[in-house]
Amino acid sequence: MTRVYVEPGICGSCATIDARRDGQKDVQIRIQSGCEKVMAFGRCLGNLSFFDILPRALNESTIYEKAGQCELHGSCPIPCAVMKAAEVELELAMKKEVKITFQKHS
Repeated sequence: MTRVYVEPGICGSCATIDARRDGQKDVQIRIQSGCEKVMAFGRCLGNLSFFDILPRALNESTIYEKAGQCELHGSCPIPCAVMKAAEVELELAMKKEVKITFQKHS
């Protein structure tokens, strides 16, 4: 199982995402969060197939399509975290921290 923890920023609704391989090419997604929309997104995802996770354009992604259906904010990092967790669980990617850092400018 692959588990990721997401601190999404100002909304404060952190999330824990569990991705568990289910057979050869499927992964089961479970999300825990204080955000009702993120919880609905997790229920909507359920099991993803290898073909739902294959790298492709964002506008063709099953994960981002379902995020839109659940009305997640456009900059919500949860869909990206789901994609990363699923890729790692299916051995399509290696574990590596992802970070967004705001920097001061002059």
